[in-house]
Amino acid sequence: MKFTLDNDTTPTNKSHIKINPLVWMKYKSDVVIPMTASVFICVYISYKYSYLFLLGVLLFLLINTFYWLRAKEHLKAESTPGLVISTEPPLMAVYSNMTKYGEFYPAIKIESFKNLSKHPVGARIATASIYTEENEENDYWDNFHPIPVEYGTKEKEEIESALSLYSIEQWRYLERGLSELGKCKKEGLYRIMAGESGWSNA
Repeated sequence: MKFTLDNDTTPTNKSHIKINPLVWMKYKSDVVIPMTASVFICVYISYKYSYLFLLGVLLFLLINTFYWLRAKEHLKAESTPGLVISTEPPLMAVYSNMTKYGEFYPAIKIESFKNLSKHPVGARIATASIYTEENEENDYWDNFHPIPVEYGTKEKEEIESALSLYSIEQWRYLERGLSELGKCKKEGLYRIMAGESGWSNA
């Protein structure tokens, strides 16, 4: 499987969010805290019992470094518009054109989010998405993975700037896609506008 972060793919609508580690930790504490703790645990064990455990320290430092670089790059990936469609459970719908080469492959990804309960249903959310490829022969990406930019910053100017990147057309596609889905509020990836897009030949 390939990620857009793994190659020279250039976002057409790039996000410019600078990650704030403390904000990220608030939303990703279930990952960040264990990874950080593993470094200190290995330091303690190596000091208490054997310096051989310093190899574990180096390993977990590398894992932490790689994780933070990926998080930083994710927030500078493709900027994609989202809408809150439910607060109980908390769900957002994100629109993307999943093309690789300029065709039109519109899709909606419905995903859960946490700690954004302050947003009512219908609230617009700026997100950053990376894309994954399973079949390199396709003209479209197989999936995309959005995260709210609020996971990386709490600066209102940055968030408002991200929201300003989206065109009226993108919001219309998102709303139209949601109307096609009707009352569907299940997490997943949904192709939309099949009759007037590249999906008709996919």
